[in-house]
Amino acid sequence: MNKSSPTPVSPGAKLNWAWDWSAWLEDGDAIQSHEITVDAGLTLVGTSTAVGAVISCVLQVAADIAQYQAVSATCRITTTAGLIDSRAIYMLPSQQ
Repeated sequence: MNKSSPTPVSPGAKLNWAWDWSAWLEDGDAIQSHEITVDAGLTLVGTSTAVGAVISCVLQVAADIAQYQAVSATCRITTTAGLIDSRAIYMLPSQQ
């Protein structure tokens, strides 16, 4: 997903999100560690999990967030081969 087309979400929404790294990982490589960071207006609920090449978490949008203020969550991974990369998801709170 790119920043020019963020996913619409409702203020106060609490949703599951996932980053699937399977197409990016080379054969024999695996995710060794990961970190989720969020913009102001988002909260990481609980802890993120890694199952194979998929990192998932629950994110909550602040109930009082300004409409049409794009926010993002970023997943940064390090692989067993020492590769490092990040992917962001972008959300656009609006009354739907």
